[in-house]
Amino acid sequence: MNIRKIEDHSQTTKLHFKLYKAGKLWLVGAIASGVLVAGLSVSTTANAATNDDNDNTAEVADSRTVTPKSVKLTTSSAAPATSTAEPAHSVASLASSTAEPTNSVASQASSATEPAHSVASQASSTAEPVHSVASLASSTANPTHSVANSALSAAEPASYFHTNRMLKMLSPVAEDTPVVKTGKDINGVPVTGTLVTTQPRLGNFYVSLGGSKYVPYDSMALVGLVPYDTENFPPADFPESVYAFYVILPVSITATLNHVQDAADAYVKKLQADVNPTTGIPYVNVSSLTVSQLSNTSDGRQVFYFKPNAGAQFTGKDGVQGFSSQIHMETLVSTAPSTDSQTYTSLTVNNPSDPNDTAHPSGTPIESTTTDVLYMGIGDQTYADTSSGYMSLNAINLFGPNAADWPDTNLVGIWKNNGADVYANYGKLDYVAIKVQSRFQVSLTTTPTKTQYSGVVYQGDPGTQFNPAEMMSTTVDKAYTSRYWRPQYMGTDPNNPVAQARPTTALLEPTKIDLKSISDTTPVPGQTYYFYTNYIQTKLNSSDKTYYAGNTNTWDPAETLSGLAPDGSILTVDQAIAGDTPDLGKIIMTIKDSDGKVITQADLQKDIQKPGTYTVTYEYDDAQGNNNHYASGNQVISTIATSTITVKPAESTLTVADQTITAGTKWTPTDAITGQTAVDGTAITTPSMGSAADGSTLAVTITDSDNNTIDPATFDASTPGTYTLTFTYTDANGNVVTPDAVTLTVNAPTIPDNGGNTTTGNTNTGSTTTNPGTPGTGTTTPSKPTTPSKPTTPTKPTTPAKPILKTVHAPQVTPVPKHPVEHPMAMGTAPAKGVQTTGGHAMTTSTNAGQSANNDTLPQTSEQNTPWLAELGLVLLALSQTLVVRRKQD
Repeated sequence: MNIRKIEDHSQTTKLHFKLYKAGKLWLVGAIASGVLVAGLSVSTTANAATNDDNDNTAEVADSRTVTPKSVKLTTSSAAPATSTAEPAHSVASLASSTAEPTNSVASQASSATEPAHSVASQASSTAEPVHSVASLASSTANPTHSVANSALSAAEPASYFHTNRMLKMLSPVAEDTPVVKTGKDINGVPVTGTLVTTQPRLGNFYVSLGGSKYVPYDSMALVGLVPYDTENFPPADFPESVYAFYVILPVSITATLNHVQDAADAYVKKLQADVNPTTGIPYVNVSSLTVSQLSNTSDGRQVFYFKPNAGAQFTGKDGVQGFSSQIHMETLVSTAPSTDSQTYTSLTVNNPSDPNDTAHPSGTPIESTTTDVLYMGIGDQTYADTSSGYMSLNAINLFGPNAADWPDTNLVGIWKNNGADVYANYGKLDYVAIKVQSRFQVSLTTTPTKTQYSGVVYQGDPGTQFNPAEMMSTTVDKAYTSRYWRPQYMGTDPNNPVAQARPTTALLEPTKIDLKSISDTTPVPGQTYYFYTNYIQTKLNSSDKTYYAGNTNTWDPAETLSGLAPDGSILTVDQAIAGDTPDLGKIIMTIKDSDGKVITQADLQKDIQKPGTYTVTYEYDDAQGNNNHYASGNQVISTIATSTITVKPAESTLTVADQTITAGTKWTPTDAITGQTAVDGTAITTPSMGSAADGSTLAVTITDSDNNTIDPATFDASTPGTYTLTFTYTDANGNVVTPDAVTLTVNAPTIPDNGGNTTTGNTNTGSTTTNPGTPGTGTTTPSKPTTPSKPTTPTKPTTPAKPILKTVHAPQVTPVPKHPVEHPMAMGTAPAKGVQTTGGHAMTTSTNAGQSANNDTLPQTSEQNTPWLAELGLVLLALSQTLVVRRKQD
């Protein structure tokens, strides 16, 4: 049921107040004095219905002011706005979907230029079903529903309204000055009215039934109202104060103050969101609406008063046209209980227009507006223009003596035929008993506007309490489970879907309470619950794996299986095998050895250390009962996968060889390695001691000839000797390879002397160098020893047959020890260890210090030097000289 305002084409006027301007007080004072004298000399007459062209009231209207002695709202001199005809809109039908057809109702008004409009209303509470009022929006995905509200029952109204009713309606009470009245609510709490100083352009203050004829008992739904809109306001009227308004529910229709206040709060939020993009100010700039429940009318109708905050203003036009497009205030109301079916058989809304009533043809005033729902409060003032069908009427005359406690003396409402014609069944709705059916609607997440499937959640009498979540588990969750995964509940508003928990309590209510047709076998649509879903997406990706035997081998099913769970999330293999994902499903794993025997995962962990072949089968069974397969259109998708695990023999090897080097040669243990392969047979071209990146290790143990173990890190290859090398290679799988031990022989270097002889060991290359003379011609002492400019290496060292005697004193040389220690062969500049020099002479090699140690000739067995012959010659020479001296003395 839609509360609608007829567009008003009356003229409106705002009051403008100006202060004295500085510097012109004398002029303003003179004018004021003149006006005061003239005013006192003129008498003022208040007229109830018509104005003479020359009366004072008309003059005040032209000046856009309220005459202090008159309580009539002024009318603007601006030309009335012209409203374009608005095509009829659909009413009281559910949104169409692929699963459920819906019906629509056309709403018609009595005016030829302004067809009726509709109201779309829907709530989204999960705890209480959402309802709508009197018409549907045009969206196929968003069902909106309607409610027809009535004012009077079919019974004859109270006799109070029969006495002088016409006279009272057209003659509102007027005071001498505008008065802001303070009334009281139903509990006696004071309620102060709102002062209105400018006549607003009202419109659409009536209910559009849209051709509906029935209203159900025991039902709740939303009544949609449009108290504020600026569609018909002239631009000159802005800014204009926001007025207070009344909602007077029809007989048998009720609401709670909490529900009405909730509706007002939600309405204010919508108004605040409708902002002028240029100024940033809402077109209806109101921050609060305070709702008070007043005393009922004489015929028992509930009355609610809505007071805007102080300073609230209409600031401009938002450009929205048509009742259905305006911002609606939606209030939850209840219809008559079926237990009162004898009392309430029907209700009537608007001012009915009976074509057989010749006394009141269409477009002429009707005696009562008591069946209307929406009114504006104007205090004790009168509405200045009645040409558009709106006029001010005395509240007590309309609704009885209880209205004396209301905060306004006069109300503005529709007084002429307002659309309750034959199409609207003359504003009459008959009460009927119904069944209500609550439904669900499921769409794909990727295409939310398209319904994939739908069905019934619950069906029963209106007002029945039930558990939607429990019902959904046996309805929504059981539909099309072989193709779609568990639907996610998104609420009751398809335009604002939010993933949320399923409601556990709700009342079974129709989403509309004005019905076009009814039968015992056709349930009335109740709340629709919306869900998003996806196709089942289970997918298994298996792979084979090859191992090489070894005691460090381990296997995890996640190494050979991956994929997606039914909801599209990443498959957690180990958890699914363990049964820890009950909301999704589980994996059943079967392992067989090469003989076809079923073994456990623990058995495989042991067997995988030795060669063999094993087959692993995975089967996914989801939580919706799809075991090892599911449907995808006309196809069946398997959820079985297989992996083959092969364990090959280890192919790791290590080969080593004996080594012989000369002391001082650079050497590392890896020099003894002639070949190495990894566990899979891959050649290792550059062996390295210690740990490798694949986890393998290579170690060596070194022992000398005395069986002493030498740390490889400190091993010195310059010390001659024989050493035993024992290598240990542990591959990446823990297999240990230990080849036979090998020998490292370190030989001392061989050094040739100047005469072709060789000396083993190190010598002092810093001593004086002696060179042999020419064999057979004696010996001479060179004046200066010379060093060859470029050392030469003899092709074959030779030993002279006879020693060569020199005329210089030869140094005495201490023999080289049998086991020489390290010596500086490379440089030849330091004395050899164990060699002592005397008299400043030393034996040196004739080769350059840079000559390779491999070219030195070691001393030969029994070889000796013969210096005694020279000494004997010296002794004989001395004796002969002595004899000569003594002869001369003699």
